[in-house]
This record gives sequence, structure tokens and C-alpha cells, in this order.
Amino acid sequence: MSDEEVEITGLDQLQDRLERLGGDEAREIVKEGLSEGGDALREVMRISCADAFTGEPRQVAAQQSSWSKSARMESDLSGTVRVGPKGSLVDLHVSRGHGRQPLNKIYRRSLRYLIKLAEFGSSGGKERGDIRRSTPMTSGFESYKNAVLEKVIEVIQKRLGLDDPVDLG
Repeated sequence: MSDEEVEITGLDQLQDRLERLGGDEAREIVKEGLSEGGDALREVMRISCADAFTGEPRQVAAQQSSWSKSARMESDLSGTVRVGPKGSLVDLHVSRGHGRQPLNKIYRRSLRYLIKLAEFGSSGGKERGDIRRSTPMTSGFESYKNAVLEKVIEVIQKRLGLDDPVDLG
């Protein structure tokens, strides 16, 4: 799954305040904003991916513990948040020998693999069994990216003591 980058422009007041603070304090404020935005994004991914599946994959995707989030700062005023699926399904499967698993090998399917199948299909672009072709992560991100960005900005504004809302357009 590829990374999506979003650049926020028109945030001069926030930028100026954070630059004046500088150092560790600005870094902490930005990281808190990114972390809370990541929490919101993780919730969006959880819901949109659970809606894309049925049965056991739906149950696993709907659990918050099936989603990881990490926030990492690259400099005092910029950072990265990564949200992704983790873990595997409880049910055991027996390989048919058509893919990477040898014939009759017993294995568990990972949530990451199932979401990748939903997003991109299998090799040859075919739908696979209980996984229909959809784009749960992409459509979830596209639908709610402004709400997630607003959450990040809201946290930073609150920590800086600013009241003017920033318009994302």
C-alpha cells in the first residue's frame, strides 16, 4: 500500500507561532496533533475496511486492536503518521497450491493481505473467494482526509491557544 502525502497551505499563523516556540515544545505540539489525527484516521480505516468485508475478515477489521498507528517527527514542524492493518485471522485455511503457499499447507490469512486483495485484487486482477474488489483504505482516506486534517489543526490550535479556525477549502 502506498503512502499518501498531504500538504497543508495557508496556515501561516500556526507556522509562525510554532516557529517562535521552537525546539522541543513545538515538536511536542505537532506530534500530539499528528497522533490525534492518526487516531481519527485509524478509526476511519477500521470502519471503511470492516464495511468492505463479510464474515471473519469483517470482524477482525472492525477491531481497533487490528490497526496500528505510529507518529514520527522528521523535524520540529513536520512528521509522518502511518496507519495500517496488523494481525491475522483466527480461522485456519488449507492451501490449494495455487499461490505462495504449498499444496495442503495450513496457514492463517493476515488482515494486511486481505486488504491488499480488496484494494488491488490478486495477480491477474481477479476477485478472490470472500474478498470482493473494492478500495476500502483509499476511499476511506479520500472521504475523510479533510476531517482528519481538521483534527490535527484543532489540536495544534488548542495547544497554542489560538481561536481562529483554519479553513481547508
